[in-house]
Amino acid sequence: MMTWGNIQSGGTTPGWCNRVTRAAAGTELLGEAYRGILRRCKTYSWSRMVRKAGWVVGLMMIAGSVAAFPQSDEPRPVIAGHTVERYQVGERLATSDFSDPSEWVVQMEEQPSEHHPEIRFLRGAMDVWMPDRGVTIWYENHFQGPIAIVYRVTAPSTRLLDDFETIMPRDINVFWNAFDPGPDGSQHLPPFDSTRFTGAFPSYNKQHGYYASTGGGYNRTTRFRRYPRSVDGQPAAHIALNERDGDAEYMITPDVTYTVQVVAARDIVQYIVDGRVVYEMQYGDEVAVEQPGQSSGQTIYTATNYPPYSGGWFGFRLLKSHHRFTHFSVYRLEPVDA
Repeated sequence: MMTWGNIQSGGTTPGWCNRVTRAAAGTELLGEAYRGILRRCKTYSWSRMVRKAGWVVGLMMIAGSVAAFPQSDEPRPVIAGHTVERYQVGERLATSDFSDPSEWVVQMEEQPSEHHPEIRFLRGAMDVWMPDRGVTIWYENHFQGPIAIVYRVTAPSTRLLDDFETIMPRDINVFWNAFDPGPDGSQHLPPFDSTRFTGAFPSYNKQHGYYASTGGGYNRTTRFRRYPRSVDGQPAAHIALNERDGDAEYMITPDVTYTVQVVAARDIVQYIVDGRVVYEMQYGDEVAVEQPGQSSGQTIYTATNYPPYSGGWFGFRLLKSHHRFTHFSVYRLEPVDA
């Protein structure tokens, strides 16, 4: 059941500092960005959410002010890579300042845990604190045709726990043009059925759509996939681009805000971070395909093999992390006249 929470602040130094210092400082895995977290432990000021049973949806009020989450400097889509000379940015179709929780559909993984997950709809941001489990948060509206979706996301280094594996600043992930094909595989349904999609990541293998991630923390995977990953309960061959895995230039830094853009424009699919194309494909490109039980192979991306997903739903995805989302908007992409 959804309940409203509030914020209390204190001056206690977080208990995880000593644990993280012993376990993580200087390790190659965490890198310089995470060692920066350790350096700040001495001056850290701890804030706590008052939690009730279950998970909390909170509306944060800071002295009646919204200055912490300004809505100026709205990001707009960039035209880059395969969309250059083919598309231009058109009208804005939708936007959310996260002030209305009813715009979002939450699918949270059930896990026994002493830590209560929290999703707070602030004025200007959605703050998701998700220890021990995964969650997918869908925007309620369906979008059709060439679109670009943009938003900003930060993985704060605050509110870590004594068990550093329970929650940490880590990878950012997204679904777009996703839909539920239904039990018979022929439908185009919203992926909101909690009996089919539970918040556990493998439950989404049967959906259709696109997925991308930028690595961070213990998960260093920066990749793109075209779903489904399974059909009739069995692993299925699918496009899986992963040449950026483990590349520090394509990983997040805690406390840094990133502008993410995803594109679905007929055959063109793109994942763009801070204006740089991370992954993209268009018909005629050679792409990597993950084969169940085999090493990855290569194929040509064509309409015959991979019809475009021309419409679907958008969802944020995260696991054992703390992410703050702002400036969510959806834009039409208009074809450039020949």
